Amino acid sequence: MSGIAYFWMAVGFLFTMLGGLIFVFSLQPEGGERRYAYASWAVAVFFYLLAAWTFWRGI
Repeated sequence: MSGIAYFWMAVGFLFTMLGGLIFVFSLQPEGGERRYAYASWAVAVFFYLLAAWTFWRGI
């Protein structure tokens, strides 16, 4: 796998963790916006797919 694919995977992982933190804090009694967690996970999936495409293309 090329270095840029690893980079995209790392970015996707960061958005996955950010979404998890937002989701956990949205469970608190004060509440929160869970849609931001879902949006962060959607962005993470995009970066995972970008990493897969980069690996497949051999870039």
